[in-house]
Amino acid sequence: MAVASWFEEKEELTQIRLSQLTGSDTMTISQVVRVLEKAGYLERIPHQKDTRSKVIRVTTAGRELAEQAVQVVEATDKKFFMPLEDNGKSLITLFRKLLR
Repeated sequence: MAVASWFEEKEELTQIRLSQLTGSDTMTISQVVRVLEKAGYLERIPHQKDTRSKVIRVTTAGRELAEQAVQVVEATDKKFFMPLEDNGKSLITLFRKLLR
């Protein structure tokens, strides 16, 4: 849903395009879109140029949920990486040592 929220402002998203952007197969995207549409987070509307396709739009409820999810992910990342007070420089140094 985050991908749909970010990209729908730039282009009309179809299930095929959403599949390309997420690296997921079209059947998986179809199932996920169906569940999210049923929950009221996405809607499918007719494509203006291709009558076989539907454009996926994020609803207000979907956008709010995506924003909440991003906040949770960012807070989790911050907590997880907190021990790296040097902005990860020590971790990068350790990875370089492992690669030698």
